[in-house]
Formats: sequence, structure tokens, C-alpha cells
Amino acid sequence: MKYFNSLCVACISLFITPVVFSQVGTWDYYPAATEVREMVMTDQTLYLGTDGGVINFNIQTQKFVQDEMLSGITNLDVRTMILDRYNRLWLGFSKPGQLVQVLDMEREAVFSIGQLDLDEIVDFAAHGDSMFAAYRTGADGGVMYLRNRENDIQYMELYPNYPASAKALDRIVGVQILNDRLILITQESLLWTRLDLNMQDPANWQVVSPPQSISTSLNNYFSGSVVLNDQLIVAQGTKLYRYDFDQYQELVLSLVLSRNITGLFAGTGGDIHIASGGNLYTVSTATGETTLRSTNLGVPQTVIPSDEDAFWVSTDEAFLRRISPDGEERF
Repeated sequence: MKYFNSLCVACISLFITPVVFSQVGTWDYYPAATEVREMVMTDQTLYLGTDGGVINFNIQTQKFVQDEMLSGITNLDVRTMILDRYNRLWLGFSKPGQLVQVLDMEREAVFSIGQLDLDEIVDFAAHGDSMFAAYRTGADGGVMYLRNRENDIQYMELYPNYPASAKALDRIVGVQILNDRLILITQESLLWTRLDLNMQDPANWQVVSPPQSISTSLNNYFSGSVVLNDQLIVAQGTKLYRYDFDQYQELVLSLVLSRNITGLFAGTGGDIHIASGGNLYTVSTATGETTLRSTNLGVPQTVIPSDEDAFWVSTDEAFLRRISPDGEERF
């Protein structure tokens, strides 16, 4: 495995966005939720996956509203969500109860994927009529394959077998798909295979060590991954790396952070958002320009684009915020 730095060092400028706080938005009801784990936006609706179920936020009226369609969801502890090609919302939960449910907004129906003897669903990745779910069970983890057609949602099989060199399968960071490859990222390993291979066979999985040696004192584990503009980007320690299935390349050489990256989120265009030390930054993967967007946020749990140069963020200290160049709104 070869590691090297980019030969083209972008000139990084750090801009500080003025922060103006305002409290807006109202609740039509009060759910039993304290933490947002994932957000998905459709038109004027923001779906929040929380430790107390799925919450509907109307962006236009700026109200949290009770949606009867959500009453068909039987589990509450949402761990991850994704919107599929048919505009259906996939929900991954922790036990007890159903671990995978699918909300069909058009049919106003909720579909459940059997009873699975696993601990939790960690992440989803969609590819055509296939849905892959990263899972954890005890001290192990892996990937589940589900068929996802317009009129046919089916559990197919688990992929629990990996090379002995794979580490931290009980601490999965995410699952991604790029260039017909399925990628599983744990805190200490990056594993990948081709989608046309037998994924039950450990010999068909490649295991790649992180670009930095893992140090418990530095706590420099893999902490996030995104696929953006046909690039796989991972965060380790205070650095961002691009991986091309052959080698790592440091993404922004001039990015200097004093604290480890705790969250990595896809933005719009070529932008990504990174959380570090309670601060939130936006990094342009095209130019390397880095902008400090907000400070003293706590730990961001999820960040998604809003409109123009704004985005929605939830942290361990604030349920929901909208951050824009004009300041911050809290809901």
C-alpha cells in the first residue's frame, strides 16, 4: 500500500461566519426524543430520525407536526435513514423490535423487513434496485443485502464473513458504494469488494489499513466517510483522505485542526462539512478553501444542505439548527 501527499497544495483561507442566534419554530406536539441521529429532506419536509422515533418538521411553517403516517413505525430508536430512488424513507433501528422499516410516502404505508437477530442497523447505501445495510451484532458486524424494487422489498442475505485481518467490525463507521464496489469502513479498517463477486467469500474482500497508524493515545480512528463527485473521502484523526482503491491521498494539506474530526458530512457541489472540537467547517474539495461556519456547537450528529449557502444541523446540545451566512436559527 502506497501513501502519498497531493503535489498540488491548495492555498487555504479561513473565513469566520458571523454567528447571530435566534429562536424560531414551534411544536404542535412534544415527542419523547432527546437526540437526532439522522435527517432526510423532501420538498418542504424535514424528517428527523431520533432516539424517540421519526419527527416531521415542516420547513415552510417552521413547525414540528404530528404525521399520522408515522404512527405505523413500530420501533423508536432510529439509528440511520436514507431516501431511495422511489422516494421511500428507509429506517434502521436498534433492538428490540423491527430493525428495518420502510416508509412509503406515496402509498402512506410502512413496510417491515421481518425479525432480524441483530443488534442494530448502522448505515444504508443504495445502488439501483439494491439496498445494503451495515449492521452490528455483539462483537461482530457486517453488511445485509435487500432487494429494493418499486413493488418488491425483500430481505435477501447477510454477509458476515470477512478476512481475519479486518478489525473493529463491531465499530462500523459507514457503508458506501462507488464504481460498482461496496465499501465498509470500521474505525480501524477499510474493506471493499466488487458487487459482481460472491460477497459471502472472505477471499473476495480487500482489507486496507488506515493511512495513519492507529494510536489509542491519539484516538485517531476512522470517524467518517462520504462519497462525493465520484470520490471516496474518509476522515482519520485531524486529516481528510481520498482513497482510489489503490492508495490514500491527503485531501487538503493545509487543513490544520487542533482536535480530531468527529463528523464528516456531504454538502452541495464539491463541499463537505467537518465537525471538530465543537466547531463546524465547510471544505471545498475543488479548491481546498476552508470556512469556519459555527463554533461551540457541541458534537454535530448530522448535517444536511438546506438551500443556497445554508444547512441543517443537529448536535448533542441543540435539537435542530439552521446555519446560514446570516447567522443561526434554533428550533
